[in-house]
Amino acid sequence: MTPKIKKKRQLVKNSRQKPRNTGDKLPSSNRKVYPAHPKTQNRHKNTIGSVNSSERSKNTYIIWGQHTVFSAIMNPNRKIKRIYANERGSRKLFAHMAKLTPERRLEIPKILPLNLNQFDGIENSDEKMVHQGVAAAVLPLKSPPLKHLLTRISGERLLLLLLDQLSDARNVGAIIRSAHAFGVSAVITTDRNSALENGTMARAACGALDSVPLIRVVNLSHAMEQIKKYGIMIVGLTADGNASLQALNNHKNLAIVLGAEGAGLRQLTRRKCDILTKIEINPNCESLNVSNAAAIALHSVRVVNK
Repeated sequence: MTPKIKKKRQLVKNSRQKPRNTGDKLPSSNRKVYPAHPKTQNRHKNTIGSVNSSERSKNTYIIWGQHTVFSAIMNPNRKIKRIYANERGSRKLFAHMAKLTPERRLEIPKILPLNLNQFDGIENSDEKMVHQGVAAAVLPLKSPPLKHLLTRISGERLLLLLLDQLSDARNVGAIIRSAHAFGVSAVITTDRNSALENGTMARAACGALDSVPLIRVVNLSHAMEQIKKYGIMIVGLTADGNASLQALNNHKNLAIVLGAEGAGLRQLTRRKCDILTKIEINPNCESLNVSNAAAIALHSVRVVNK
């Protein structure tokens, strides 16, 4: 066989071989590394920021903003795992820490440097964090038992807010902020189908999350029955309520119940209310944001009961 014919047969043989499996590993020297798609990169960008692996617990979350972080520091019940600050934020942080008791000061960890965009996208991939020079990794506050709260404040003027499966953290945070402004004793929410405590909620609450107790209950209707035993009138806020907020002027102790946007109060929750009330608005407007409705209701109750 001539060399020319042998070479031709070799080419035919090679052409009949199965194509190489694309899943086979290439030698490291020839392996190509393709960059991740930009959307994929943004999806995971700063989900924990620079928080170390010990802070990747599902219970640990990042808070930011001066009011939020300083309130957490001043709250002896708040466990802080990491604290971050830039140069300007550090000066204000030290000023607040000077007000702490020696015991609480020892619980505050060493301040770590905070970069400008360090935690961008931690709650929302497209959102930039306006941290005002300070941030912290914290654990959620423990929910106090409802009975302990009712027993402790028995005899005082009592104003409660009950949230019937509100799942939007920003709305819940805004409601807690209004609750703090109008002297609410506690905010009570369901343990399931409700917003978890997170950075968005803390930011919207603007420090009030560390001032107003947030109590989680397994069954809201059972909690309402428990509240009634302490002589507290339960008022459901609905669009079709048959009474106005001014009808509450003879009641010292009140619990206002708010439903989720769109769904409103559940039927069982409505039946457990002593009275259903409404906020008078322009008939051409369908409804109010639930956090705005909460603020209006709390203001009305406070003015009425002065």
